[in-house]
Amino acid sequence: MEQEINEVAVEINSIFDNMSIDVLNKIPLKIRNFFKNNASSTYSFEYDKTKSLNEQNIKDKTRGMIALLYRDYVCDDAERKEYNDIYTEFLNKKEEEKRTLYNPNDIFKKADNKIFENNYDTENTNYLEVINNKPNFIKRIFNKILSFFKK
Repeated sequence: MEQEINEVAVEINSIFDNMSIDVLNKIPLKIRNFFKNNASSTYSFEYDKTKSLNEQNIKDKTRGMIALLYRDYVCDDAERKEYNDIYTEFLNKKEEEKRTLYNPNDIFKKADNKIFENNYDTENTNYLEVINNKPNFIKRIFNKILSFFKK
């Protein structure tokens, strides 16, 4: 996990190096220093200036971190509201997909009934045999009490 964070830091530092100064200044120095201090020394990433940020071959966690940095520090209030609306709509859509996929009322309707058909051999069916014919403890106590009243 820590190695992945260090690799993400390398990718973000490379993106920071290719940002305009105006955008970079909106991100607090403390956060920029965090990424510089936690960058991996063994992992390398080259930002391709001919491609847009969306076309770069970066990790999903890097994309998420860039999205958070953009939302929290770079965009203005109108963009932030629009971003949050889109994000909320995306989360609602994902939640609805989960609800339809894992709906407890429909989960057994979707099950393939063929799995449950002919799963047993009627000629060689092994039934559970009653091993202990003695009644359980509570039943024995109840029977004992009843026996006192019968006398």
